[in-house]
Amino acid sequence: MGRCGVRGREAALAALREGRDRDARAALARARSLRPGGAEIAAVEAQSAAAGSRREVAANRASLEALEAAERWSEALAGYEQQLARDPTLEFARAGKARVAPRAALAGRLDALLADPSRLSAPEVRREAEQSLARADAVRGAAPVLRAQSARLRETLRLYDQPVAAVLESDGLTQVTLQRWGAVGAFTRKELRLKPGRYVAIGTRAGYRDVRREFTLSPGAAAPVIVVRCTEAVS
Repeated sequence: MGRCGVRGREAALAALREGRDRDARAALARARSLRPGGAEIAAVEAQSAAAGSRREVAANRASLEALEAAERWSEALAGYEQQLARDPTLEFARAGKARVAPRAALAGRLDALLADPSRLSAPEVRREAEQSLARADAVRGAAPVLRAQSARLRETLRLYDQPVAAVLESDGLTQVTLQRWGAVGAFTRKELRLKPGRYVAIGTRAGYRDVRREFTLSPGAAAPVIVVRCTEAVS
């Protein structure tokens, strides 16, 4: 290799050591023009590619750890999975996925419960909420996003424990039964205090078709009026 080629190779190596990728590429281009196909140039190019790959991995790792710090668990999980798809041997990505997967699942459950709080009136969903809150409480360290989710869910559970008013109107002849509550009887007007949730009122009267009235009670809402009268005679 000529002296210019040697200087180009050495300049490229120096730039690589100092992390100056652009300068390294320029020096390699000059060396390659002076000695096309030189094995020593190919070796330096391989070093340049490897160094670039290492820096890219390091940058990706820092970005994913920042997502973790911000408690953006689903994004972090997707990022670690993407890294592993490219290179399954990346230890930091394997460890990161194992670390964030449970938190992503927990955050997803809390978000789903908060997105549709009416489901909390079902006993099985309430149990799920209480179990999720217990898992959240077991998380150590600072987790402001998780703590805020937990506080909102606890407040929602409290609201769904507070009875609200519902007014039933009938004709004094129809026998009314309220699913999840029991027999109400015959009446013209009755106010009940019920926990928020979905209910079905069933009216029966001899010689008439049964009626069903579905209604949903929400925390803080005005009392609905549900009319339950059997009016269609059976011929």
